[in-house]
Amino acid sequence: MIHNNIPPKSTTIQLTQSGVGQKQKPRASLNDNNIKLRAASEGFYLDSEWSAPLEHIITMQLPTPSNVRIVDGVLTWSAVPNAVGYEVRINGETYEIKEGTTQSLQSLSPGQYSVAVRAMGNEIYLTSEWSANVDYTSTMQLDTPINLVVSNGVLTWDEVEHATQYDVEVDGTVVDTVNVSRYDISDLGAGVHTFRVKALGDGNMVFKISPLQHSVI
Repeated sequence: MIHNNIPPKSTTIQLTQSGVGQKQKPRASLNDNNIKLRAASEGFYLDSEWSAPLEHIITMQLPTPSNVRIVDGVLTWSAVPNAVGYEVRINGETYEIKEGTTQSLQSLSPGQYSVAVRAMGNEIYLTSEWSANVDYTSTMQLDTPINLVVSNGVLTWDEVEHATQYDVEVDGTVVDTVNVSRYDISDLGAGVHTFRVKALGDGNMVFKISPLQHSVI
C-alpha cells in the first residue's frame, strides 16, 4: 500500500529556527550599495521576499593636491578628481577656493609666508591632507620720490612711505645715501646738473627712481 503523505525516503527535510531548510541558498542583489537578500528555492520551498534594503557608503580620502607652486605671485596646483573645492592655508589662516586651481597672492602685505593647499570633499570623498608648505616672499614697490626741488643749495623731495634710506645720484653717479629727504649740493660747481633720488626698501620693499635736472650758476 502506498501512503501519499509519506515523503520519499531519499528526501530529507530539516528546518532551521527561521523556518528555512538547509537546502535553501540565499540570493543577493547589489545595486548602488543597496543590499537585499532572499532565500532561493531548490525543491518544495518557494523563494522568499526580498529583505529590507541596507544602504552602505564606502568612503575614500581624496589625494593631496600636487604641483603646488608660486610663480609671479600666483599660487597654482593640479586639479584633484571629485574635489568639490579647495582650501588655501596662508600662515595658518584658511581661505576657501570654490572654483579653479589658482589663487593670487599679490595683495598680501610685504613679508614672509608659508602656503599650503588641500582638496575639499563630501560624505563619500573625504577632504585630503594638506600639501607640503611652499615658502613665499611678498614684496611691494615703493612709490617714486616726487617733487624734487633745489632751493638755496639744498635738494629736497617728498618722503616715501616705508623707505628706509635714499640714494642720491648727481650726473649719473651715486654720490651719497641719506636717511632724510634732502641733500646739500652747495659744493657743486657751475653748470647744468641732473639729480635723481632712489627710495630704498628693507628687502621686501623695492625702489623707484625720480629724476631732476637743475642748473647751478
